Amino acid sequence: MLLASLIDAGINAGQLERHLKRALRLKNWALVTKRIRAGHNTAVQVRVLARGKLTFDSPYRMRRLIAGSKLPGAVREKSILALDTLIQAESRVHGVPCSKVHFHELNSIDTIIDITGVLLGFYNLGSERIYSSPLNLGTPAPATLEIVHAKRIPVLSKGEFFELTTPTGAALISVLVDSFASVAGAPAFVLKRYGYGAGEFGYTGSPDVLQLFVGYDEGGSAGYLADRVIIFETNIDDMDPRLYPYVMEELFKAGALDVWLTNITMKHGRPGVMLCVLLKPGDEDKIRGIIFKETTTLGVRKRCVLIDDASRWKLPRKKRGKYKIGFLPDGSRKTAVEYRSALKDFLKTT
Repeated sequence: MLLASLIDAGINAGQLERHLKRALRLKNWALVTKRIRAGHNTAVQVRVLARGKLTFDSPYRMRRLIAGSKLPGAVREKSILALDTLIQAESRVHGVPCSKVHFHELNSIDTIIDITGVLLGFYNLGSERIYSSPLNLGTPAPATLEIVHAKRIPVLSKGEFFELTTPTGAALISVLVDSFASVAGAPAFVLKRYGYGAGEFGYTGSPDVLQLFVGYDEGGSAGYLADRVIIFETNIDDMDPRLYPYVMEELFKAGALDVWLTNITMKHGRPGVMLCVLLKPGDEDKIRGIIFKETTTLGVRKRCVLIDDASRWKLPRKKRGKYKIGFLPDGSRKTAVEYRSALKDFLKTT
């Protein structure tokens, strides 16, 4: 359904098939697409049609095939990560070492084409950030439950008593998605194209369809990049100040966008420090855990900064050597040397 939605949104199925055949060195298969009626709309349905029996005796044969492929580096790495996610889930569910895992239903060529095809499709779209609603599991397979639990994917279960999220789908979502949000909480964007991917399992209640929206944020249309951020903050008055540099480094390693300290006066006139962390919505658990583990605080405040439909605007930027360059909407640019690069140059001359 992910693959079908990409094709409906404009990814050329023939070009995608040829690219995968060359990159994976796998022949005797084809992507077969058709448009079907799904509820009140039409949607694309896709199948991987193999000539002969194309199966793998071990998931590690699939892994080696991807690792030795000519797929783009980012696609290859994420494909391996998705496959490893499936292997680890099956290992935990069946209580066997990863080296002894057998995929059973997932050992066909469909699995490898689903994984690499979806990731290559999003790569070709040039997606900078991917959002997803929480996954509707229906009645999931044990491996699916293991994946959403291990990867901390937001889920719900409503509708028919059928499997609505497969292990492969959950593994792909775990490596694709940057943030999860309900429809109401998703960032505003200008719709550029859209696609509907149909499944093959019809059930009553609602169409068996996955929706894909492709667009750009409104800040980007004005020359800026826009996203949503969160601020965690806590007041501390009982910690050795020599520990703060270590705490800041740990927060940056966990994905913090920025960390800063502010001197404050707390109750009873005690001097203290307010620790503030700027972070992406998907990193909340990691950052909160580090603050509680590595500092003396007993509480953390969360502040969602919402200005219109974004909470932060930033300049498009690129790194060139030791310089970082920001591009302003009027075509001008600002250039600065990265701190660590400047420090290395300084230390070399002293």
